[in-house]
Amino acid sequence: MSAPPIIILVRPQLGENIGKAARAMLNFGLTEMRLVAPRDGWPNPAAGPAASGADIVLANAKVFETLAEATAESHGTCRSTVPLERAYQQSCRPRRSVLIRLAAETQLVRADDLRS
Repeated sequence: MSAPPIIILVRPQLGENIGKAARAMLNFGLTEMRLVAPRDGWPNPAAGPAASGADIVLANAKVFETLAEATAESHGTCRSTVPLERAYQQSCRPRRSVLIRLAAETQLVRADDLRS
């Protein structure tokens, strides 16, 4: 059985958004979250209340300075927003991302701007 996907949030701006993402992740049994350069640092006190019980996701969240560092061990990466000026590996549209079969060590990246 392959490992579940890893969720990566790139430059998340609000702790509440991180907490809500953690809650959504746990609803689907996902527990590995990576944060790339969170604007307000980590840990963020606003994330806990928004997580509504997904504390295990927040407690295990790892912080990276760059997307390249966060995806270094990946066998495949699927992004969910804006086009990359340089594609890292594989990309797909959000609605299709739930349809693809994710291989072990696949990482899902959610970001508003990956141009840096």
